[in-house]
Parts: sequence; structure tokens; C-alpha cells
Amino acid sequence: MDRVASADAAPARRLRRGLTLGSLIALVVANQLGTSLYTLPAAVAGDVGPIGIVAWIIAAAGFWLIAETFAELATRFPRTGGPYVFAAEAFGRFAGFETAWCYWLAAWTGNIAIATGVVAYLGYFIPALDGSDTLRFAAGQALLWGAAWLNVRGVRESGRVQQVLLVLNVVPFVLLALALPHIQLANFHPWAPKGVGALGGGVALLVWAFTGVESAAVTPEEVDGDGSTIRRGTRVGFTIAATMYLLAAVVVAGMLPSGEIAATARPLSAVLTHALGSWAGTAIALLGVSTAAACLNGWTMLLGRAGFSAAEDGVFPAFFARVHPRYGTPHVGLWVGTAFASLGLFTYFSQSLLQAFEKLVLVANFTVLMAYLATTLSAVVLAMRADTISAGWKHTRLLAIGACASAFILWAIANVGMETVRWGSAVVVLGVPLYILKMRAR
Repeated sequence: MDRVASADAAPARRLRRGLTLGSLIALVVANQLGTSLYTLPAAVAGDVGPIGIVAWIIAAAGFWLIAETFAELATRFPRTGGPYVFAAEAFGRFAGFETAWCYWLAAWTGNIAIATGVVAYLGYFIPALDGSDTLRFAAGQALLWGAAWLNVRGVRESGRVQQVLLVLNVVPFVLLALALPHIQLANFHPWAPKGVGALGGGVALLVWAFTGVESAAVTPEEVDGDGSTIRRGTRVGFTIAATMYLLAAVVVAGMLPSGEIAATARPLSAVLTHALGSWAGTAIALLGVSTAAACLNGWTMLLGRAGFSAAEDGVFPAFFARVHPRYGTPHVGLWVGTAFASLGLFTYFSQSLLQAFEKLVLVANFTVLMAYLATTLSAVVLAMRADTISAGWKHTRLLAIGACASAFILWAIANVGMETVRWGSAVVVLGVPLYILKMRAR
């Protein structure tokens, strides 16, 4: 990699290990499910109809390729930062910067959407939240800064919270399974009310659902174990999340007509109330809060690591690589990223929570897809280098997986819509003058 020592480079890293296999699995599961389990199955069913189930299957297959790519690369290049590390290894300094820029933007922008989702489900228990922008704003701020504080305190503590909350995810799985006998086959007709062509848009929306599959690959230096731990954490976490998503997609599409599903801000709660009674709706709303809070905690962890190695290499502001002397966490990066998310709430809490969620999904989708594309293309390049990847079937496998994953991501980008591409491209280009200024400052 084109690593560069600079005058403002951060001191040597002092990140502390503490993420066990259980913590990694919980991190990967929570960062994928979050608010998406409780919102996106209904959003897809409402937008494209029952054929949205096929969109879930396609998305799961595509993200399996992405998950395998991240797991393999993190095993070979175990530096904190994930996408930045791989892009810089394959393409050099500028590509690494742009990748870190996109991933960092996706992390704090996504945290806004996650916080709004938590507040939306809190409204089930605190009706005053639904009628007050001020209270929603205050609750969102408390969630963002609370997650930042927990992650500054230590990776081990944050990982333990993830494991506790992962256990709670067994409950929605059981409730969804109990609801299966209540499905009405009539609700699957018409199967494709907007045509098969709507599948592309459905898959593009589902990028948000599986975002986070790379979580274990972003924090390798804080893992208790070797590359096999990262690989197992990624695979098991992805399998659990994908299974729950597919189950939710079937139940939601088969329980109520698409129009009714799209009309509620808490669709999964409404569906389970219809199938099992009010107690199930209350339980799923409570679990929606806990799962989304776990997702916010997990993504805040990644937010602090997104620019860490880039800062060490002198292409990101040096403070992103500062480590807390006591807790061994990138505390400055955590606080700065959270501050940006906090400011973002001023814009989005003026709209309804569901509308805010959908708009934020589009913004975060594009930037994270660009970071994923840089990673999968890096896999192709690195797999062709005899000096970085061992020969044999592993070389061929990484090359094939990276190429197929890149094709899937390009297809997803083509279906996100021109407006999203324009805004997303503007955000990507915005990083260029920042890079130039950083290089001049050096």
C-alpha cells in the first residue's frame, strides 16, 4: 500500500482487544437488523408488492458475496478501517481516501436514520413523542450521544451490550414463526402489481438492510482471535440476519394487503398484532427499540474506526487516529462523527419519522455502495497479485467472488434512481478538494 508518514501523523495505535466471537456475531447481526427488520419488509411490500420476497432473496445472495469478500480480505489485511485498508492496498492513497470518506459519511448519516427509527418505536410506549418534534429531537440526541459515550468507554463493554441484545432477537424470530399459519394466500395476489421491473428498485432499497455485514472486517485489531474468528463471525452473523429478514418478508407480505402495510409507521407490530393479538404487537415494539438501539451502538463503533487507519496514513485528519489513553478507543473520531449526526437531526426531525428514514436510506445507500464497490474491486486486483494472495483455489475463489460481488453492486447502483446517484455523486466529489487541501497541508 502507498502508505505515507506525515508530520501530523497520529501516534502509534493503542487500540485494545476485547471483541470475542460472540461479540462479533452480535455486532454483525445487530448492525444489519436494527430498524430495518421492523421497517423495510413493509416498505418493500408496499413499493413492489409480494414479489418483494424475491428482491430479498436476490439481495441476500448478493450480500453473501460481499460478506465473503470482506471476510477474506480482513483475514489477509487485518488493519482497522476495513474498506479504506483494502482500497489503499489495491489502488493507492487517493482511492483509499475516497473510500474512507464514503464509508465515514455512510456511518454517521446512517446513525441519524437509526436514531429516528428507535424514536419511532419508542412512540408506541410514549405517545407524547409522536406529537412533539421537540421531544423526538431530544430523544434522538440522547440516543446518539449515549451510544458514543458507551463506545468511548471500551470495545469490550460495547461488545457485551451487543451480546445481551442479540439474545433478545430470538423473540421476534419466534413470533414471526408463530405468525406463519395466519398468512392468507390471497394477499400474495397480484404477485407483481408494478411488474417484474420493480425488482431492481426493491433490491436497491434493501442495500440498507444488509449494510453492516462488513462489521467484523472493520475492527480486526480489536478482535480476540485470528482471521478465522473474523470469518466465522461474519458468516454466522450474516446467516442469522438473512434468515430473519426472509421470514419477516414472507409474514409481512402474506398477512395484510400491501396498501395497509404501507400506511403504518410500525408495520411489523401491526402485522403481529393482527396475527397473534395485542400482546405480540407490544412485545415486538419493545424489541424494536432494543434491536435498533443495538444497531446504533454497533454502527457508532464502526463510525470511530472508519477513518482510523486513513488518519494514521496521513490522508484523513490526524485526530481520527487519536486513542483514549485509558480506554484504548478512538474517542475523538467517535465524538466528531456523533457531532455530525447530531447536527443532521436538525434537518430531519422537521419531517415525519418514516419519511426521514426513507430519505436517509437513499443518501447512506449510495455512499456505502461506493465503499463496497471499492472493496470488491480491490479483491479482484489483490487476488491477481501473486505477492499478496497465496496461489491455489483460494486465489481463484477470491477473484471470482470479488468479480461477482462487483457486478451485483453495479447493478444495485444502477437501480437506486438518478436523483440518488446525482446527490451521492456530489457527495463523493466533495471529498476531492478536501483531499487536495489535506495533501497541501502536509
